[in-house]
Amino acid sequence: FIAITVFGPIVDWSKSGFPLVHYQRKMTVVIQVPQLAEYVLSNPKFFPGLHNASQPRTSKGLQNLDPQRQLEAIWHAMSAYIQEILEAGRGVRIDHFGAFTFEPIVAPYGNPKNFRSSALRLRPCFVPDEKFKTTLRRYAGKEETPTRQGSIYQQGINVMYLNKVPIAAGLFLKTPVVADGVKALFKAVQDLSSRDYNLDLDFKFCRIQVLDGDLKAKFSPGLVLEAQKGAQNWPTREASSNPLPTLAQAMSTVPCEEPAAKCENNDSCNKAEAGGNKADDEVVEATNIGA
Repeated sequence: FIAITVFGPIVDWSKSGFPLVHYQRKMTVVIQVPQLAEYVLSNPKFFPGLHNASQPRTSKGLQNLDPQRQLEAIWHAMSAYIQEILEAGRGVRIDHFGAFTFEPIVAPYGNPKNFRSSALRLRPCFVPDEKFKTTLRRYAGKEETPTRQGSIYQQGINVMYLNKVPIAAGLFLKTPVVADGVKALFKAVQDLSSRDYNLDLDFKFCRIQVLDGDLKAKFSPGLVLEAQKGAQNWPTREASSNPLPTLAQAMSTVPCEEPAAKCENNDSCNKAEAGGNKADDEVVEATNIGA
């Protein structure tokens, strides 16, 4: 546990009637990831699963981890996997906890339709789960009051559920072990938050803090910069190797005025010229017969 020193004001009234304010130190206990894993393992009845015992690795050359280190390894591998997804410009939703995603920074009345790509900004954000939100007594719960064009609450970035298979493959553990561990960890977060405990959860790319019933998310500057790179890369259409002909080129009766070297559809032009020469020969033969 980490103890944070907080200076709280204490007001005393003097005999003259004027308030005398002095500060007294108060110790606040904050639970981090190691203490969270210890809390899960100390209550197996409330958080059952395969994570409560040391599980064999899928690779014979690796040693088994004790339950405490096993849960901490699952947390760190999960954080690294979520960071990779966010750097790719997508969001992740975690059951019993919330979603990590991005929100476009737009003007109060919406962005113009045609604006520079350098003007587009994405801001990483965390949207708590509904059940988790009920445990936060001081959390406003108003992510967005007015509706705005471009907001994640109207048109969101692609959000996917947390996939446990890549996490298990990276740790050389079976997928049910990782699934039970992730579920137990975030259920413990809800339980501790409902008991008014202070939490400091380090995801490497983000730090989620629950202090006095309020929630704050602090993202790393590297993730913010990486998100801007994906936001400013507008989709481009490559030139086709066989472009569709224009209307003038598609109509065989319309002669092509371009030189043969610059004509993009030489076959249609040659067919049109051959058809025109054939028609001229038929007219000449009909004239000779009439004469």
